[in-house]
Amino acid sequence: MHVNEEGTIDFPHKIKLFSPKLEEVSKKGALSYEPYKYKENDELYFINGKTAVRSNSHSGNNLWLNNLLDDASVWLHPKTAERLGIKNGDNIEVYNKYSSQKGKALITKRGS
Repeated sequence: MHVNEEGTIDFPHKIKLFSPKLEEVSKKGALSYEPYKYKENDELYFINGKTAVRSNSHSGNNLWLNNLLDDASVWLHPKTAERLGIKNGDNIEVYNKYSSQKGKALITKRGS
């Protein structure tokens, strides 16, 4: 693969990888990555998912489906649960500066 003096590679359409004008203005000349701190060291990532029983808002008021899955599960990796002293089935609360949600701990390696 060869980048020409215009900063492009010949694909079906040209992709500009470097711009002398951008270099003048930003001193970078191309796209760059700057790391972003998403969470503090003592915080966990929260990933929201759906189950086959509950999807979107269409089934939220269906008593039969709600009885199949009456409590929200909060999946935790066994190492995280052990570090926090949480056991499978414990009632826990997940929170951040915006909101909170109660649920039951589900200790699993699934999804890791």
